[in-house]
Amino acid sequence: MKKVFIIIFAVLIGTAVSQAKSKQQAREDSIDCVRAIRAVERGSFVMFAERISIGAWNNIVDDDMNFVAVNPKKSMVQLVPVIGHFAGVNLPGTQSNYKVTAKPSKKGDKGPEYNISWFVNGAYINAQVFVTMYRDSNDAMAVIAGAYSGQDVTLYGKIFPLELFPEIAGSYDMRD
Repeated sequence: MKKVFIIIFAVLIGTAVSQAKSKQQAREDSIDCVRAIRAVERGSFVMFAERISIGAWNNIVDDDMNFVAVNPKKSMVQLVPVIGHFAGVNLPGTQSNYKVTAKPSKKGDKGPEYNISWFVNGAYINAQVFVTMYRDSNDAMAVIAGAYSGQDVTLYGKIFPLELFPEIAGSYDMRD
């Protein structure tokens, strides 16, 4: 009888801990979502890619090395398409025509889906960037139109405020 009581008690404790972790994760996800929405509205964010797709090629990547960053004046695309390699491209340029549209919520949805677009023009890049930030999260997809030999580059990842990453803002001269 003691063993049964101990097992039941352990299961109840495990369930309570698991539920507490789930609630904590939900709170953190909600905070990330609100921060991402504010950053998108200000026009100052970075989207780190977890996966990149170029044509039929699709690869999981180092998310801290692959990103699209934008502020009110400048934009940056950095791609290092192979995990563990430092050979990639860093494409800075001026940002123009920044637009944000919120796709209205459907019944049962909490918030809108955001569509963001802008042009980036620089010495080695002349492209249009389209970003979709999905409802109720900071998950996003970015398409850099015609960026690689005329093919679109698609990044899948998460959006964060640019000011949280001073190494990107400073080292790539993304300051206003």
